Amino acid sequence: MRGKFQLIDNFEEMKAILAKQTHYFEQHQTPPWQLSDAPESYIQSECRGIIGFKIVIEQCD
Repeated sequence: MRGKFQLIDNFEEMKAILAKQTHYFEQHQTPPWQLSDAPESYIQSECRGIIGFKIVIEQCD
């Protein structure tokens, strides 16, 4: 498999990805936690410690 590495350095894009991941992993919890439950300042602080990236697949052998 081959692809291009893309660094995610946009806070809003990272936040959207984290919201989707949180929904996926929390949906069966009672009650499910959502990223929007956290204060914006906390989300920004935690995102500084995350290196987000995508790999856009170009070829699959």
